[in-house]
Amino acid sequence: MESSFLTAIILPFSLALIMAGIGLELKITDFNIIFKRPKPVVVGLVAQMLLLPILGILVGIYMFNFSDPYIGAGFIIITLAPGGVTSNLMTLLAKGDLALSVSLTAIVSAITPFWMPFAASIILSKLPESQAIELDFISTFLKLIVITIIPIGIGMLINAKKHQWSLVLRKPVKVLSSIFL
Repeated sequence: MESSFLTAIILPFSLALIMAGIGLELKITDFNIIFKRPKPVVVGLVAQMLLLPILGILVGIYMFNFSDPYIGAGFIIITLAPGGVTSNLMTLLAKGDLALSVSLTAIVSAITPFWMPFAASIILSKLPESQAIELDFISTFLKLIVITIIPIGIGMLINAKKHQWSLVLRKPVKVLSSIFL
């Protein structure tokens, strides 16, 4: 698939901006809650890494059998890589537990580059008309770090070291994030 300016530049920049905006709202101490309450993290991980892929496999198999196998493969692949930037933005806008959302995104982002290609190749190899899907582990992992972890870290650093800047930047970054979304 050819990379366009939109998918190669604008989309990654938009996602990184959204993540930096989320970082502007966070402090290191926000993550202490996660260790004090591990149950929501475990439930979130089970839902994202097991339940959602099972649903995707069921829909994907249905699509393979009754519609377009490529759409079925897409459902399976999408559900193997759940969570991410948009869930963090929605959590921020809804005034939800941002530290929990970001923690789940970070954990899933660390697991996904290894889990998704492995699971996708096994699942899709069992389905008719599927072609092997290859993902470059290192490239995928590095892209996830550059788009999620580093921007959140930059936002958190600004919040910790230049808190006034953080307060000034929050509203325009939220507006831009919503527009990009």
